[in-house]
Amino acid sequence: METAYCIWVSFVLSVSLLLFIPLSILMELGFYMMHSTLQTQATELSPEARGTAVSLFAFSLFLSQGIGTHSVGLWIASATFIALF
Repeated sequence: METAYCIWVSFVLSVSLLLFIPLSILMELGFYMMHSTLQTQATELSPEARGTAVSLFAFSLFLSQGIGTHSVGLWIASATFIALF
């Protein structure tokens, strides 16, 4: 998890496009691996409730994406788009 924080801080502080592109690829690779790990753990949680575990995982994933999008939309509406970045 510390690696993700280091990449995120470097990602935010990068002013060069040559640094931004590899850092964004590393960060997305980390999210890709985290997603597959969490999905695998959800399916192995309980064989009797596998369908419930996977649907709850998908629900929480999409709900958090929706909440994040809504929050950023409110932030942009109250401030400016430049203030977000």
